[in-house]
Amino acid sequence: DWHGGIGKDRYDVDKALNSFIRMSKNIAKDLSQKTGLKVSDKQLREMLPFLRERTNIPEKLDRDDLKKIFNALSGEEKARLVKFADDTSNKFEKYYKNYLDAKGEVDEASIENHISHIWDLDDKKQALLTNYITTKSRFAKQRTIETLAKGINGIEIDGKIVEFKPKTLDYAEILKSSSDNLIKATYDMQLAETIKGMKDAEGKPLVLPAHKAPADWIEVSHPALNKAVYMGTVG
Repeated sequence: DWHGGIGKDRYDVDKALNSFIRMSKNIAKDLSQKTGLKVSDKQLREMLPFLRERTNIPEKLDRDDLKKIFNALSGEEKARLVKFADDTSNKFEKYYKNYLDAKGEVDEASIENHISHIWDLDDKKQALLTNYITTKSRFAKQRTIETLAKGINGIEIDGKIVEFKPKTLDYAEILKSSSDNLIKATYDMQLAETIKGMKDAEGKPLVLPAHKAPADWIEVSHPALNKAVYMGTVG
């Protein structure tokens, strides 16, 4: 069922993320010993989005602690963390694939090393970014701002450089947010299609939009439906 399916998948997400966080704590301890710096597991997880996207920590990011740790990493340690980020993201890729399957689409515009960007936007920047996105692409995974580093350092919109601030950099929080949203969107679409496809014994639809429904049908409103529909009775 709708609630049960969402709950189960989100439970699986939380379970996988708890394992990831435990691993990040162990890696942070190891890096602390190797670099001589105090590296927390949260700081490690906040560096992972940049490593996933194969960039440095951006100049405009006001996080000297992350820059210091990042610069102290050897090439071998960075490669190890890139693999850690990639392997972790791959475990959550199935939720995006399920979403595409529910939409009946093929991922024709996927980019490499994808990680969701969660920006902290006021009304003005939301409007600027919305306008920028609509001129770029309708595909869910095609990058509108290529990397976090580019967004933080600033992108050109309408002839001006606009800098964006991430709401979170924590890899676990990013994966949690994107996975939860994809799971709900997937089940919403599946339920909506099931409801809209209901028919009586004679093959007539039991669910219709308001403008097509008989006056005695009842209104049905559900979060999975983008608008209310009307349902008749069987028999």
